[in-house]
Amino acid sequence: MLQLVADTSPGLHDMLFPPCDTWLYESRGLPGHPNCRDNFQAALSPVGISLPVVPDPVNLFQNSGPRPDGRLLIGTAASRPGDAISFLAHRDLVFVLTACSVDYPPLNNGHCGPLRIEMSLIGRA
Repeated sequence: MLQLVADTSPGLHDMLFPPCDTWLYESRGLPGHPNCRDNFQAALSPVGISLPVVPDPVNLFQNSGPRPDGRLLIGTAASRPGDAISFLAHRDLVFVLTACSVDYPPLNNGHCGPLRIEMSLIGRA
């Protein structure tokens, strides 16, 4: 359905971590903090989609990965402004993108920056 066609970033992308949620932030003393799980559900609501479970994300630009002992660690993102990833959709999709809300180290180096998204329709009749 979705094909990765280009990636200029130097870092790893993660498919192992679940979306952050209310409980993660509450456990760190941050009640009411924005999170990917709630952002995902809010993005689908206007198009009338409600899922029983929020799927695990593809965490682009997230410099994390498994260690030899099996632990998953999150490192500071290796990507820089201007790094890009391009996808090609092979069918009509509802594509939900949330910008990571984690604003404490090491992820995002304690700072969330802007995200530029470009979408093009090609080959549509």
